[in-house]
Amino acid sequence: DPEREFPLFHPDRDAATAGDVADGLELVRQADGVLLGSPVYHGSYSSAFRSFHDWCSFDEYEDTAVGLLATAGGGSYASTLDHMRATVRGVHGWVVPHQVGIRNASDRFEPRPTDSDTTETADGVRLPPADTDYLFTDDSLCDRTVELGREVTAAARRLSV
Repeated sequence: DPEREFPLFHPDRDAATAGDVADGLELVRQADGVLLGSPVYHGSYSSAFRSFHDWCSFDEYEDTAVGLLATAGGGSYASTLDHMRATVRGVHGWVVPHQVGIRNASDRFEPRPTDSDTTETADGVRLPPADTDYLFTDDSLCDRTVELGREVTAAARRLSV
């Protein structure tokens, strides 16, 4: 279920009694690779990203490959990715060099046709049905995002050896 209850982090609050936090932390802890994304808010990441990230620590990210993605309503996302990278590295996550920033994000997606079961990227990769109602309008952005997933997967395999 993509929707989880993650209340704002508080250092005196126990994760076990904080909505879906304990389950979410366990998912991150068990994962060999994680993709993290945030919209750009005032040149940085969102409070939702920050709160989720504050719940996580070394236990969740140690030896975990992490990919970063930021979406901007306008044209600037670089500082958001830099801030995300610094905070993930601060808890020993292995951030892959490839990252994805999407400028003018509201213009980069279109509704998924209702008769479409799969999507094909520019390089011919057929993607299975997604839990989303939207598709990229720009094949190069789609390809870069797919590549981000591939790089996180490859890094996760190397780290798990």
